[in-house]
Parts: sequence; structure tokens; C-alpha cells
Amino acid sequence: MDDILAEQAADLLQRHARGDLDREGVVEKLASSDPRLGLLAGLLSRQSVESETETVTDLQAQLANANQLAAEAGQLAEGLRVEFDGLVQDVGGLRARLDDLAAALGACPGCWGDDSSCGWCRGRGAPGALPPDPDAFRRLVRPALQRRADVRPYAQPGESVIYD
Repeated sequence: MDDILAEQAADLLQRHARGDLDREGVVEKLASSDPRLGLLAGLLSRQSVESETETVTDLQAQLANANQLAAEAGQLAEGLRVEFDGLVQDVGGLRARLDDLAAALGACPGCWGDDSSCGWCRGRGAPGALPPDPDAFRRLVRPALQRRADVRPYAQPGESVIYD
């Protein structure tokens, strides 16, 4: 008799695995063949449902946590993007100032004569290598030279190097 029940149980499990019979169908068939097996199968089924419910609840909590982390990561990424955009603007402004100064001094704007592989000057663009741009020279260099003309070449200890 036990062999017959074992064969029936194996058949039911195979049918369930193939998708021919759902869990409730397996429990119903077991209960009809032996009430004790039906009771046991019913308990196992309830435990399985409770376990699935706990798993679903755990997965929902993990999903909520993942969504929170994704939102925080998105906010951080946006902050980094804004910071990066600001740095790009700063570098662009500094590059324009350096280009202006290079023009005022007659230097290569790419390397100032320091890079023999420079596509503009091949390392021959040190200050004075090119004719200075007159407007840039007037704006950037002349004020410094005029200020320098007001400086005493030698000052005694305690004296100002600037003429008053």
C-alpha cells in the first residue's frame, strides 16, 4: 500500500513539475488518497504560501531600498554634473585668459614654446617668438611695465620699493 502511495505522490509531483497540476490540485489529490497525506500536504502548502509571502515582502523591502539608493545616486550624479559643468566653464575662462596673455607676449597659445610636438609651433613659440598682439599688450603687459617703472631698483632696509 505504501508503494502505491509513493507512486501516486511521485506521479503528482511530476505532473506539478510539468505544469499539468497546480499546488492546490496536488494537495487535493493527496487528500483524496489518504487523509493523513492531505493534512500534511495542506500544512506544507500553507508553510510554502507563508514562505512565499515573506519572500515577496523581503523582495519588496529590498526593491524599496534599491529605489531609495538609486534616487540618492541620481541626486549625487546631478550634483557632480553641475560641479563638472562649472569646472568646464572655469577652465574655458582660464584658457581664454592664457590665450590672451600668450598673444600679448607673442607666445604660442598651445604650449608657450615648451612642447616640441606642439602642432602650432613645434616648441619654438616661447614668449617673443611671435609679434605681440598690440591690443592684448596694451591691456595686459603695459600696466605691469608702467607699474614696474614706479619701483626703485634698490631699496634700503625699511624703505618701500614703491615711490610714493
